Amino acid sequence: MPDLQIAKQRIKQIFEYLKALNEHRNPSVRQIREQPWSLWLDDFPRHSSIEFPKRVALPPEKEIEESGNEPAYVLRVRRPKLTTAPTPPDELRDWLLAGWDDPFKNADVAESRNISDANGETQTIRFTDDPDRPTAFAGWQQKRDAWKEAELLARAAMVVFDKLYSLHGTIEREGERFDLVVGDGILSWQQQEGNIYHPILLQRVQLTFDPKKPEFRIVDADVGSELYTGLFQSVADVDPRVLRLQREEYEEGGYHPFGQECSGVLEGFVNQLSAQGTFVGQKRPPIGAIRPTVGRGAVLFLRSRTKGFGTAIQRVIESIEDRDDFCDAFQNIVGCGHTNALDLNQAHFFW
Repeated sequence: MPDLQIAKQRIKQIFEYLKALNEHRNPSVRQIREQPWSLWLDDFPRHSSIEFPKRVALPPEKEIEESGNEPAYVLRVRRPKLTTAPTPPDELRDWLLAGWDDPFKNADVAESRNISDANGETQTIRFTDDPDRPTAFAGWQQKRDAWKEAELLARAAMVVFDKLYSLHGTIEREGERFDLVVGDGILSWQQQEGNIYHPILLQRVQLTFDPKKPEFRIVDADVGSELYTGLFQSVADVDPRVLRLQREEYEEGGYHPFGQECSGVLEGFVNQLSAQGTFVGQKRPPIGAIRPTVGRGAVLFLRSRTKGFGTAIQRVIESIEDRDDFCDAFQNIVGCGHTNALDLNQAHFFW
């Protein structure tokens, strides 16, 4: 048994060194704006081409039994249909100012026009000289206002589609460098080492594209969600044991960052961080909060794949004390003979 304790201590020192080396080379990203790419999902327009299915996260074994009718995607974005402005009456065509067919501009008419009569004399005609013109304009304006309201939403949805199209191209070219992640539970907290403004509930996802429809779908990757404890690597006020318990509780609960029940998880977590922790509910917290403040805010972002190493290393470190056996390779490395076999799945990141 003494040899086992010595082996544990030495193996732990190896992984502590790897953890410190990884933190030096790949410091945790504290600001969502510092990620390679990000898009706030709660800013999306309310348009029929963008669909968030109502999701209530369940433990994995229950999802199979109870969620048969639940859409198999986190987000679906179809290409919206853009339309043109309603055609103005003939009597208005020469009076409308430029931009009448642009939904981002107001439609207006010229107050007057100069025309030449049969004798070549210039005459000034006012728009209101013919009472039918203002009446026709008011009727057409009403139709245009209805078109404008719908078209602005469609154009905003097209911006989202275009951003996902660009993201899809980036992933096709550089997919081996990044993970695509959805996050929620935005933590805002001023820190001397660097302020935090980042989601703490993360789920790796995949982006699929069907060019025939065309539409994008974001689906969960075949891994569980995680509590982003790497944010607190250099926060002295946070007890690592509390982080470990919170992370284990979150992962064992089978939660999803977008789950409604995560509001309770987030409120409990921020209260564990500090006696002055605050949960602000269904909105993002203010930037630069003096005390730890958490709110709901869905975001899609790219993360460098090296950023997941720290969490994996920490899990290995935490598991060492609970183990009674280690593989010969580790025993030989630390010079403590041999016992049985270590489950190397916990160290899969090492290669």
